[in-house]
Amino acid sequence: MHAAIELRNRGFKVVAVDNLNDYYSPQLKADRVELLKEAGASFVKADVCDEVAFGKIIKDYEVERVVHLAAQAGVRFSLKSPHSYTSNNVDCFVSVLEQVVKAGLQDKPIVYASSSNVYGFNNNAPFTEGVSDVDHPASLYAATKRADELIAHTYNHLYNVSSVGLRFFTVYGEYGRPDMSPMIFANKIMKGETLKLSNFGNSIRDFTYVSDIVEGIIASLTLETDKTELFNLGGNNPIKLTRFVKLMEQGLKKNATKELVPMQSGDVPLTYANVTRAGLYLNWSPKVPIEVGMKRFMDWFIANDASKYMTKPKKEKKDVCVITSSFTEDSSKMDRVWDVEQVRKRDKKIAFYFFSNLDLDNSKKGWKDIKLNLDSYRRMITKSRWPKFMGWKHPVIAQNCKTVFYLDSSSRPKKGVVSIC
Repeated sequence: MHAAIELRNRGFKVVAVDNLNDYYSPQLKADRVELLKEAGASFVKADVCDEVAFGKIIKDYEVERVVHLAAQAGVRFSLKSPHSYTSNNVDCFVSVLEQVVKAGLQDKPIVYASSSNVYGFNNNAPFTEGVSDVDHPASLYAATKRADELIAHTYNHLYNVSSVGLRFFTVYGEYGRPDMSPMIFANKIMKGETLKLSNFGNSIRDFTYVSDIVEGIIASLTLETDKTELFNLGGNNPIKLTRFVKLMEQGLKKNATKELVPMQSGDVPLTYANVTRAGLYLNWSPKVPIEVGMKRFMDWFIANDASKYMTKPKKEKKDVCVITSSFTEDSSKMDRVWDVEQVRKRDKKIAFYFFSNLDLDNSKKGWKDIKLNLDSYRRMITKSRWPKFMGWKHPVIAQNCKTVFYLDSSSRPKKGVVSIC
């Protein structure tokens, strides 16, 4: 949002694309969209993973440059929903690059978001592009971001796609993600709840204010290159987590209740950006000191009652979900789903999940498939075998279905034994 608005302020035509999923507060996303529209940017609700839709947007809006910031972000959530990371961060990046190739934009570098997490457990600080180790990620999120960098290199080799990958270091500021520590900590301090400080408060982070990140993104758009480039964008002034909390307390004028806890899975003890390369090639350096940025952030948090963005939306479960391992030309087996017909007569909500190597949009006889980002999971299933127990226990199914039926090719639906309440 911030980069799109700044580009509009500088006279560029901008079209923003987002699927507005419910990973976090829909209200926050809606407010961002309103700010985009107020700035004069166009907005399209679509998924960049959908190559047809994204390709159409590029054509309809005569897109000349692509800034790809969409991703499934966050370290902790990658422990709970790993497949959403491989699907959204790797598969979707390939989809975006494919459309860049088809649109003939190879010689206009695509700017994309990487992450400081690629540096993993590095202790040789500050972290430097091309020098520091990036082969030992501490989380699946980090691994997917490193994979993006390698995929960008491959597309440059195969199709001459030039690119600029930006390794963001702990971005904070207005309208930030509610799953990141700046928003989480501010909310807990305001509500008088206890903050759990990982690594007993000794973790060190190179916080970067959002306006500095925006300047780095825009500077990247001016870079002329036919290669794949990588740059650190960081505050270049790492501080302890306890110091960060102290600045929050000052900004919010409230004391925090703190609990010191061990290092959490996926976390790293230190991030520290060497920004020399960004200075040389992009003429970029961070301008906003942590003290100034934190005051702006806390002033915004109070003025906008940003705690309202911290409540995760409750997903409404479907009454019945039918899982089938295939969907062939012979759709007669669907006619045997008498349970489904009975549910339909009672106007209940129903969803179908077709796990197969066939096109998920290949609907027959009016049956509508409601997809929930299951592509990566689908690829785990062989053509000849359906692991029923895995399907019944799959987290996406469990989160969205009250009752689950497994439908095979020879019998009526079988009710799955699932831990769903």
